[in-house]
Amino acid sequence: MVVHVSFSGKYYGRENAAFSLVKALGGKIDVTMLLVTEERLPARDREDLLAKLDQFGINSILLTTDKAFSLGTAAALANTFNRVNTCIIHCHCYKSAVYSILLRFFRKIDARIVMTLHGLVLPLSVKALFHYFLYYFSMLFVDGIIGCSKQIVSGISRIPFMKRKVTAIQNGYENPALVKYGRSEARAALKSMGIDGGNKLLIANVGRLNIQKNPMLFLRIVRRTLEYCTARNIPVHFIMAGDGELREEVEKTARNMAITDCLTVTGYVTDMPALYAAIDIMLMTSDWEGTPMCILEAMSCSLPIVAPCVGGVPDLIEHDETGLLFPRRDEDECFKQLVRAIESPELRRSIGGKAFSFYKSDLNLENWAGRHIQYYKTLLPKGVA
Repeated sequence: MVVHVSFSGKYYGRENAAFSLVKALGGKIDVTMLLVTEERLPARDREDLLAKLDQFGINSILLTTDKAFSLGTAAALANTFNRVNTCIIHCHCYKSAVYSILLRFFRKIDARIVMTLHGLVLPLSVKALFHYFLYYFSMLFVDGIIGCSKQIVSGISRIPFMKRKVTAIQNGYENPALVKYGRSEARAALKSMGIDGGNKLLIANVGRLNIQKNPMLFLRIVRRTLEYCTARNIPVHFIMAGDGELREEVEKTARNMAITDCLTVTGYVTDMPALYAAIDIMLMTSDWEGTPMCILEAMSCSLPIVAPCVGGVPDLIEHDETGLLFPRRDEDECFKQLVRAIESPELRRSIGGKAFSFYKSDLNLENWAGRHIQYYKTLLPKGVA
């Protein structure tokens, strides 16, 4: 049995990737998702997380803990691993890796430990330094490290004693609602979010409203683009699809910029297929990323994407072929590439079509699962399937 483990409090990109991978592996190997949540977390966030897990329809085991670290949780994890005869523990966060390493050290479990690096970047603080310590401690003692992008593992793979256990496997994605919506139906569905798309060009940013996603850059681009489009009589509307700790600041800044008439901040979106089917361009402004699931989702809908050249984004997007790239935080270049997409429907169709072709050929679940299974085999003793 391969057990995927994540300590999670809300449904974000890491959870999306973990649940999707378990779904991709199901039917090929014996696999389950072990999800650990903390009682101190908001009940609504936990309910949303469990509802998403249920939607994936995968084998799962749920545990709840009342502390950031506890011996009771360690015992529950050990009992679970041993009960299901675990041969590989696949960790999706450093906390699950630390628990697994300690359990093996104290001979409570006997399994190979794999850790996927989804990308961890935190604002500098004492707490962040502690998190980083655990993150790198985990990498030293796990048996295998999978980076969801080449960039994430580039530094680690140059360390001689680490190189042998490191590999990069791009995330995959399956769009279960690829043909659920036509454009008119999708735009009608957006009205429930207070967005009347009409004949407007819809440009969306998808993701949490936090410092990683750099929403203030997006707002500055909105202001410049509105001026450009107004002067040329191009009807346009912007969408920020997501919620987060910066939402109040984002909405206040938008009011101060006088752009709220042409900008909708949706909060948490339950019907993402409708959003992707309705919009014309996806614009990402992140300061850092692993392999963004929102890019895979957009590619699966043939959407043209304008994104920064950070993290695993260049692994997915070839400039002028499967999307448009700009240097990190470069407002002028971001605006320039967005204007190119706005001005040329032909360019949008071309890069959107090529993005979809790349998604279908390289980023499908079959390839994703197969690469993981081959990697698992390298970690197991000979003769163990």
